[in-house]
Amino acid sequence: MQDSNSAATPLEDRRIPDPSPLRLLLVDDNGVNLKVAVRMLKRLGYHAETASDGREAVNAVAASPYDIVLMDVHMPVLDGLEATAEIRKLDLAWQQPTIVAMTAAAMADDERRCRVAGMDDYIPKPIKLRTLQETLERVTLGLDRT
Repeated sequence: MQDSNSAATPLEDRRIPDPSPLRLLLVDDNGVNLKVAVRMLKRLGYHAETASDGREAVNAVAASPYDIVLMDVHMPVLDGLEATAEIRKLDLAWQQPTIVAMTAAAMADDERRCRVAGMDDYIPKPIKLRTLQETLERVTLGLDRT
């Protein structure tokens, strides 16, 4: 018999949160990383469209408004730094997205390079659910959705 003060969480309290209205674009050239990140986002109540390289990301942002772009840094065709720089140069009819770097390169200089390229935040890989959640909550607070 379980004590009412037990730390166990009842199953009904473990449900997936209601879907977030935020428009997210997830960019990663690695299919496995993409699937894992999509599942993590779903667990947090987010839906993300995906792109498999920086060129696709630039084209997606030019065609449709996104609130947040989760951008892998190391990709073929156009890497995340180059894609971010191109996105920042776009004359969009809507607000520029918040761009969050996702990279295994976790040195202080790597974060600086991401910010210089125009990225707003930084998540080291491998991505942890808690880090992803905290980052999305932090950048969402900074969004001006008026």
